[in-house]
Amino acid sequence: MLRQRHFAAVGWILLLPLVAALVTSCARSGPPTKAGVTIGAVLSLTGDGAKFGQDQRRGIELATDELNSRPSRQYDYRVFFEDSRTQPKDGVSAFQKLMGQSPRPPVVLTTMSSISMALKPLAIKEKIVLFCIAAHPQLTGDNDYVFRAFPTAGYQAKLLAREAVEQAKCKTFGLLYSNDDFGVGCRETFRAEVKSRGGSVVAEQSLELGKTDYRSAITSVLGAKPEAIYVAAYQKPLALALRQTKELGYNGRVLSTIEITYPEVLGAAKGAAEGVMFVDTAFDPKGHSHGMQKFATAFKRKFGRDPGPDAVFAYDEIRLVAQAAEATEPTGSGIAKGLHSIADYESPNGKVAILPNGDIGYPLQLKVIRGGRGVPYPATG
Repeated sequence: MLRQRHFAAVGWILLLPLVAALVTSCARSGPPTKAGVTIGAVLSLTGDGAKFGQDQRRGIELATDELNSRPSRQYDYRVFFEDSRTQPKDGVSAFQKLMGQSPRPPVVLTTMSSISMALKPLAIKEKIVLFCIAAHPQLTGDNDYVFRAFPTAGYQAKLLAREAVEQAKCKTFGLLYSNDDFGVGCRETFRAEVKSRGGSVVAEQSLELGKTDYRSAITSVLGAKPEAIYVAAYQKPLALALRQTKELGYNGRVLSTIEITYPEVLGAAKGAAEGVMFVDTAFDPKGHSHGMQKFATAFKRKFGRDPGPDAVFAYDEIRLVAQAAEATEPTGSGIAKGLHSIADYESPNGKVAILPNGDIGYPLQLKVIRGGRGVPYPATG
């Protein structure tokens, strides 16, 4: 009996490799692994733009999860995140790190005008798609590889100037603008549009980044007695300028940028944002459109918080890249060609198309802050 057990044990030992081979063979005979598409993301995960970058990362992760959960998907998508630290030099280093990967990503997502402009020539040289959440007017339109998922500073300022003159009936304006590409771009376009409609800019002052006291600049502008003040800034400078303008006793019309809707800005402004007029996409996480409700619900389920505007822009970027890759091929030139052909995409912000210059054509509307959120202008209550 002992010998029989010994021989039986030896027999099972000899059979183990065959069993393992059979199991391996069965596993390999299942559905093949999906081909993968890698995407790079150079975001402001730390530094002054971290609020934007973190919101964008969440939008990217939600879109990627949704794409990879489709039963009939053509590709799996994987995103490699790098931190620009909100500095162009670090953004370039992060981009070069991504270019050294194998396989090299055919698309890089990025944010902030200064970083996007620094990466633009590198992306064109490498013939990869650069998809930006940035407002610089010279970012797109002169090449086939750079795309934008954000209303340009000029587009925002031009529409706001038109609506301020035509709807709000303002004729004289004071300007406070951040001393960077975004602020200067807004100032120049706003001033030109106001002049073309019979209005005038009676005073203007820059807001130096990094400072916390803008009272001197604000007092100078208030001295010209404008009917309305346009604050072309974002994040902390925007909140501080709004609050200090209110503290100095100004009770006239205040105009601002799309960034006024960020919870951090609204909180830091401490009530001074109430009544501020601005232009925005249809973004409203508490709105009633089916697309926005679906997006906001999925976002809150995954992250436990409401999305910010940048989460939608980044979400759109990933889904548009996937649509382009699956219509052509997952290469830089293929995806660029596919993006240029998209004429009907359903964003949470509504139906949009990619314009010939590479910008997503988000429709903008005039809004005003009421009860801590942006609502269509004119608003009651």
